[in-house]
Amino acid sequence: MPQSTPRLAIAWITVGAFLLAGKTTMTGAPQLVAVALFGWLFGVIIWSAFGVVHEAEELAERLGEPFGTLVLTLSIVIIEVALIGAVMLGSKGVPTLGRDIMFAVLMIVLNGVVGVGLWWAAFATTSKATACRAPAPISR
Repeated sequence: MPQSTPRLAIAWITVGAFLLAGKTTMTGAPQLVAVALFGWLFGVIIWSAFGVVHEAEELAERLGEPFGTLVLTLSIVIIEVALIGAVMLGSKGVPTLGRDIMFAVLMIVLNGVVGVGLWWAAFATTSKATACRAPAPISR
């Protein structure tokens, strides 16, 4: 049995269970049950996303350099589009939701990259002190 079979089975069983009884379970459920169901669904989504990335990484190793990078990139883009589409289908008709989500993702990623870069630069340098010297006078 391949490694991805249990992950795929649990993901599809979860999808089926939420399609069949999700709305009736969530409408009258106590808060603790709703939080537990949300935690289960969130965990399955994250676990499945990591499974997709793992399979794409194995496929990328088999395909080689230019195609492997494309496979990894496309797998991430497809996951993002699917999640954004799911959020847009569940909302109450907000026409700017897709744009707002993409802007938020862009800002989080860019700020994260800048923050990690600044953090790495601050801790990667060995000397913290700098020598300040006055500029040499201009001779005429």
